[in-house]
Amino acid sequence: MLRATQAAKIVDVAPRTIYNYLKNNKVFAVKVAGNTLRVCSHCLLRDGQMPEVDDTEFTPDHREYLQEWANNLGVSVESLLGRIVKATCEGDLYVEKAPKGRPDDQSL
Repeated sequence: MLRATQAAKIVDVAPRTIYNYLKNNKVFAVKVAGNTLRVCSHCLLRDGQMPEVDDTEFTPDHREYLQEWANNLGVSVESLLGRIVKATCEGDLYVEKAPKGRPDDQSL
């Protein structure tokens, strides 16, 4: 989690732009210690796009599980991964319509 000024440096924009991104739901943040915001470093977005997920370490079981989950929701795997990233950045666990019997976490 980063301060808005730190996040601004990472994506090479003014801090005000980070606050505009927050207002427009292009990045995610949590409030800490009153009104202090911390921006999720993994959720910094460019051009309104979610960051790409590197799935090279996913096993076929993981891919099958994600596809089943996406099918349960009626969305693409990419959209599902975006939802998971967003929830994670907000400190939540995304489990909506998750299939039973998920792949072994140790295989990641």
